[in-house]
Amino acid sequence: MEKPVDKILIKKFILNNCTPEEIARISRFLAQPGADRIFEEILNEQWEEGSSDVPVDEMQMKDWEDKFRRRVAQISPPPQKRFKLSTYLKYAAVLAMLITVAGLGRYFIIKGKGDHPAAMAMLNSSTTAGKLLKVRLSDSTIVYLNASSSLQYPETFTGDDRTVTLRGEAFFEVKRDDRHPFFVNTDKLRVQVLGTSFNIRSYHDDEDIAVTVATGKVGVTLPELPNVPARILLPDNELTYTRHSASLKTITVNAADSRAWEKGSFIFDYETLENITRRLSRWYDVKFVCTNHTLLQKRFKLKLKNENLKNVMEALSTAGDGFEYQFKEKQVIIK
Repeated sequence: MEKPVDKILIKKFILNNCTPEEIARISRFLAQPGADRIFEEILNEQWEEGSSDVPVDEMQMKDWEDKFRRRVAQISPPPQKRFKLSTYLKYAAVLAMLITVAGLGRYFIIKGKGDHPAAMAMLNSSTTAGKLLKVRLSDSTIVYLNASSSLQYPETFTGDDRTVTLRGEAFFEVKRDDRHPFFVNTDKLRVQVLGTSFNIRSYHDDEDIAVTVATGKVGVTLPELPNVPARILLPDNELTYTRHSASLKTITVNAADSRAWEKGSFIFDYETLENITRRLSRWYDVKFVCTNHTLLQKRFKLKLKNENLKNVMEALSTAGDGFEYQFKEKQVIIK
């Protein structure tokens, strides 16, 4: 005899935690009279337990209402009795809280494990030292590639999502498509959006990977650590992943600074000289040599244009406590 559908199972369904077998049980349950009443009872309970401080505007409520309708429609024809709009509004506020705390985090992880479409034609765009590139994807998403970077992407997006792979740094202006989330894979992070703009810096030789949001909302997960909850980033949020410790940190920044490279500028905001020389090396295609490891860990705050390397080094060497340097063929020797 099949187990009855109880409130615990329905809560799992609302949170997208059901197994295929449980979804099949709920599908059969939804066809029965009175299904909407039990759903409403659960949503009322969640509402009473939830926080009333969660900000929910009318557009969000409508969006979540539509998503919930689609969620039910995915597994069963709509029941004859529709849920009351007031119930949906309560669900919207509860869902907002769940998204903020954990729900969306699990959604990002689950979506990352979905079936992949059949083999498709893949393209690769890349830049060399000191070169930038603008790439338009098939969905009209625009990607600006920084120096020494590469982007792999399908010639045409098919399937349930839009996925690209980044090595290096890029600024994304993603075309909104609620039905097809946009994913960016790096060597350690997986970034998901629906339609927004953000910067990712993920060079293999950098200790840190950074995701900075300019507009919209971004979710970040660690595919290698599926038990780590997703981080949700809002405008002017920057998430940093440190490779050696596998740790995450989120701070508030001026998002415009993260894409200064696109406008032809360097902005060093208390960065170590080690990080700064890596960035300069990618742009000017030179090798920096410094045997003084203490000096490499000193931090500099500086803003300047991508001028010739001599002017950049002059400004950098006189900032803070300063240092001496000399040019030698394709090298810059820092003393």
